[in-house]
Amino acid sequence: MSSPKLGLINPRAGIITVLLLIFPAPLFSQDAAVEEFDAGDLQNNIDIFAGILEDSLDLNQSEAPFSRSLSGIDSTYLYAQGVVLEVRTPLANRRNRLGFASLNTALQALQARRMPFGPLPVSEISVEESNTGFALQAESLEDSNQAGDFYSSMMDRIANIDYSLIVNNAIQQASNSARSLRTLDGIDDNNYQQIREQLEDLRDEMTQSQRELRGLIEELQSASEVSAEVVDPDSNTEMESTLDRMYSQLEPLKDRAVEFAGDLRQRAEQAELDYANRWQDELIQFEDRLYQAMCEYGATLRELPDDEHVSVILSGLGEEIEENRLTDKVFIFSKTDITACQSGDIDLATLRTRSIQYSY
Repeated sequence: MSSPKLGLINPRAGIITVLLLIFPAPLFSQDAAVEEFDAGDLQNNIDIFAGILEDSLDLNQSEAPFSRSLSGIDSTYLYAQGVVLEVRTPLANRRNRLGFASLNTALQALQARRMPFGPLPVSEISVEESNTGFALQAESLEDSNQAGDFYSSMMDRIANIDYSLIVNNAIQQASNSARSLRTLDGIDDNNYQQIREQLEDLRDEMTQSQRELRGLIEELQSASEVSAEVVDPDSNTEMESTLDRMYSQLEPLKDRAVEFAGDLRQRAEQAELDYANRWQDELIQFEDRLYQAMCEYGATLRELPDDEHVSVILSGLGEEIEENRLTDKVFIFSKTDITACQSGDIDLATLRTRSIQYSY
């Protein structure tokens, strides 16, 4: 007599504990029961049914080298209780992608210091926050010379057109949104690369403008060290013209960066919503196929005693009970209901109603 197969092929302590509590095994004598039990024929039934279920749930379509880690079924038999089938499906992996995109959204909200999904916080970023570096230099310039109001007014103007914080914040938000879009299939790799190039162009323009502003500050500092009697009016006019030109460049740059970030954010939010809806539809269809397969092929487990059960664990597809904590979804079918469904004594709706479902 071959040794009985009573252990778990791939044990899941938490799920098994719950199943034991729901369907406690009857007391039995090891000498009278366990030693007489031979799971050989039942194991063959389980292997056959697991293969049929994989086909019915489209779990074995991919032939990629590592696809097994994303989809498949592991089987277990619990003595006097029934069969446990752990189902791994790409749906769980796609759910994780949705979680990554949501994390990006939350990070953007944190960076913007506002509630998630609000408008782009352009007005919330004050000029004082944006131009801190240049404002400090302007203050130093005023304290170190008495060249007149011209230099002070020039430094004030420079401080007021330093949009580096606004532009850099917009670029960062746009970059996060682009990553979310690619993760959620909202854009392809080519579009993603184009967006990255556009963001790099914006960043280069901002860097160049910062360099020019600092150069102008150095020029003002040098001029301020000369007495007011020998200051060249032509030089002042040239610096004013330079600042006017830079303003005409920086203002549109700021507007473009903010508009681009806002557009990408809206697209990312819509892509997240669309992805979540598609995922939910796919999950419903997957569960429908599960019930259909249990009804049509569950009787393959003919060696399973009529008073036992078939438990199906959908890994990572349970309800999100706590924030960022995903659970498994468990379905428990009685052998008698499965047999009755296949024979036509009950329909799929009744099988669904009689089955036990919960997340754990």
